[in-house]
Amino acid sequence: MIIISFIDNPNAAWSSSSSSPTESQHNVNNFSMDRTITKVAHAWKEWHIGYPGKPSIKSLDLAGNKEWRKGDRERKHYSRRHKVIKFIEEESRKKGIIPEVFISLLEEGPNSIMKKNGITSLYGLRLAIERKQLCM
Repeated sequence: MIIISFIDNPNAAWSSSSSSPTESQHNVNNFSMDRTITKVAHAWKEWHIGYPGKPSIKSLDLAGNKEWRKGDRERKHYSRRHKVIKFIEEESRKKGIIPEVFISLLEEGPNSIMKKNGITSLYGLRLAIERKQLCM
């Protein structure tokens, strides 16, 4: 089994390149989620940790900043990705394991939950979650 390690404090590894609150706010208002992400682990990282030069989605939510997702395209993408994140949080809690271990069970190896269900993408995972067609 592969265990995914994440940095607990994203600021320890990455810092924002913005020099003032105004510049930082401007960057957040122009923020866009990464649509090239294909792995569940990467979606989790973007949501909870963020990538260099970008805040995490969770940090934006906790700060009450919804400006960046007011556009229809970003709002829909956020909503779809949120379903996958929420599923991971709920299932890992039910199983009594940390989310990173559940993610590993979900997508890594020949006996992964996704492979057993014939799911090959985040899109497929989201559809299976929505339709309640995911066999654990």
